Amino acid sequence: MLAECIASRPLWPASPELEIANLLAHGSIPWPMTDLTIAPMLAKIVDQALAPDRDDRYATAEAMRADLSAQLATRDDVPSEAELGALVSEGFADERRLRREMIGRGLRSAIGNEAISSFHEEAQRPEDVTRRIPDGSSVTAAVEVGGTRATRRKPSPTVLALVGGSALAIGAWAVTRDRDEAVTSIPPAPADEAELVSPQEVESALAGPGDRSGATGRIVALTGDLENDATLRADVTYRLEHYMFVAPGVTLTIEPGTTILGDVETRGTLVIRPGGRIVADGTAEQPIVFTSSRPAAERRSGDWGGVLLLGRAPTNAHSADGRPVHGRVEGLTERGAFGGDDAKDSSGTLRWVRIEYSGVAIGPNNEINGLTLAGVGSGTTIDHVAVRRTSDDCFEFFGGTVDARHLYCESPGDDAFDWDLGYRGRLQFLFAVDMPEDSGANGIEGDNDADGTSVSPRSAPTVFNATLCGPTTGRTGERYGILARSGTAGRIEGALVIGFDAGIDVRGGNTALELERSVFVSMHADSLAFAESADEADDGPHEDDDEGFDEMARFGPRNTMRMEPSPKCTSATAGEVVVPSGEHSAVQPPDDGWFDVTATFVGAHGDGHRWLDRSGEAARWLGE
Repeated sequence: MLAECIASRPLWPASPELEIANLLAHGSIPWPMTDLTIAPMLAKIVDQALAPDRDDRYATAEAMRADLSAQLATRDDVPSEAELGALVSEGFADERRLRREMIGRGLRSAIGNEAISSFHEEAQRPEDVTRRIPDGSSVTAAVEVGGTRATRRKPSPTVLALVGGSALAIGAWAVTRDRDEAVTSIPPAPADEAELVSPQEVESALAGPGDRSGATGRIVALTGDLENDATLRADVTYRLEHYMFVAPGVTLTIEPGTTILGDVETRGTLVIRPGGRIVADGTAEQPIVFTSSRPAAERRSGDWGGVLLLGRAPTNAHSADGRPVHGRVEGLTERGAFGGDDAKDSSGTLRWVRIEYSGVAIGPNNEINGLTLAGVGSGTTIDHVAVRRTSDDCFEFFGGTVDARHLYCESPGDDAFDWDLGYRGRLQFLFAVDMPEDSGANGIEGDNDADGTSVSPRSAPTVFNATLCGPTTGRTGERYGILARSGTAGRIEGALVIGFDAGIDVRGGNTALELERSVFVSMHADSLAFAESADEADDGPHEDDDEGFDEMARFGPRNTMRMEPSPKCTSATAGEVVVPSGEHSAVQPPDDGWFDVTATFVGAHGDGHRWLDRSGEAARWLGE
């Protein structure tokens, strides 16, 4: 603020805020300005205050105030406190008037919530807090309020400096009062270096394969609304705080090798709004990593929020009277709507991306998924995305038509792959491992809508080549490799289901799932499905909850069942879990230009398709 007041112009004219933050992280500060003539002592103060390295800056605000006071003592044109007070009074006259009016209305109203509500409603209207600047000029700026940003007017440079402290303001006054150039506006202030942790803590937080090296010890904080195209650079450290929304029409690009730390204290969450795009296109050697802001050894599931892509593709969300409505992410109190009529909508690209330790609770029994794809269209690319140690589902599809391949789920808090609200995309090469032992988590859980109807568009994804590894504890519960319910349709072929309490369960009389050429391995005699009885009074696995549908009769002839100790299926051995050829009918992926038709094997792996081989390209992607 002091530098810009002295120069009477911005340090970075017309630069987007995020690019300014990237420059700050590297110490690229355009100061001193060669065309300025200022007192040497004042120049020294600004130089020290803008020093890129923390150790070179003022240790305290008091130290800077003392130097400014010493500079002022050498001048004879210092304004009085009365002059400063008059300037502040004039600059903030509208705010004072608005406050008086609101207080007056509140006093005249009946005591109670109505008065309080009115006060807050008025106070939150950006148009009511427009600031009138003495010279009549103003500039719109974004300000952070509780993790989001609101639009307001910013005062003139002198008034802005006054807010920062009278000593700083007087110093700026002394330099700018006699300048001929009229100062009419300034741009939004550049993002500061967010020195939230020490360089040593940053180095520890970024330790481990898959995270890029060479990042600076300074942190660029990401929060609020991104309203201009921006790029996250691999040589900068980022900390995702509160909610960051990518606005419609805006593209957030993330370079290969970039790591984003989800803030634990503020539950950092990234939301791509409908019409917004994310281009996170990593590589096997330089994956893009979203992880916890804790040091590596202290990270745990639920540390931060997650990644949500909200698109404009069709869903079957509807009101109580059956009218189509936008879907809404539960718990996302604002800007959580999604859905539309563009089946080919694009929300960008996620490729060679890892998301880990996410899933913070945003409501009772409501955690954010590792990756939420809500109303996302087929123009979006999802390939080689890993979700590890999240508190809820790894992958959740709420409607939409997005296709995805090479999805890896490790240690979810709930289901590995979940769809709902009319999802109709294509999925190939799915792997789930280290499923929780103390919950009803399923490998795949599919629904059509909450009411269990056949409302259109009906959930009907096409899934080929999946390996779903259950907890393998041998107990009899209700953890299923595949749970199809609530009116969903769909086709699953070439699945290898290992170690769940049962391979499949269908619920609801209108559920219509096709399942064939798959292999089910379990320690139970009824490894494919539990036999159900209409006489069962309890809510257990033998309850007739599908109107007499017989899973064994329907799916048994089309699939293979083996009762034996489950093969070792852990994250460490994921690339080794295969079904020997010759034990099953050849899988036949559709020849539609998207599916890999050479994947004629059961499971996520086969000859020539060892995409989770830890000795190869998967090692850095999965953080090993």
